[in-house]
Amino acid sequence: MNYEKMIAVNRIESEQKIKLATMAIEQLIERGEYPSVTLLVKKTGLSRGFFYKNPEVRSRLDAAVQSPNVSCRRIWSESKDSKNDNTEALQMDIMEYKVRNRSLSQENEELRGQIEELKVQVEKLKSRIKKKELSMLKKL
Repeated sequence: MNYEKMIAVNRIESEQKIKLATMAIEQLIERGEYPSVTLLVKKTGLSRGFFYKNPEVRSRLDAAVQSPNVSCRRIWSESKDSKNDNTEALQMDIMEYKVRNRSLSQENEELRGQIEELKVQVEKLKSRIKKKELSMLKKL
C-alpha cells in the first residue's frame, strides 16, 4: 500500500511541475520573451534537467522557441508599458557608447603615432650600436 501511495504522490508532483513549467513557458511567450531554460529555471525553481529530460515539457519548450511570437533577439523583456522608458534608456546608452568609442578611437590614433615615433628611435639606436661596435672592432 505504501508503495502505491508513493507512486501516486510522485505522479501528482510530476503533473504539478509540468503544469508549472508549461504555464511559465506560456507566460514568457505572451510577453514576447525568449523562453530559455535558464530563465525558466529562475522563474519556476525547477532544475535544468527537468526541462531537458521531461519529454512533454521539452516538446512544449521546443515548440515555443519555434513560435513566431517569440523574438530571440529582444534586447529587453519588460512589459509593454515600460517599453518607451527602455527605448530611451537604450538610446542614452548607445549615445554614451558612441562618445566613448570616439574618444577611444582618438586615443588609439595617438598611440599609433607614438608607436611610429618609437620605431624611428629604435632604428636610430640600432644604427648607433652598430657604429660603436664597428669602432670597438677597429680598436682591436
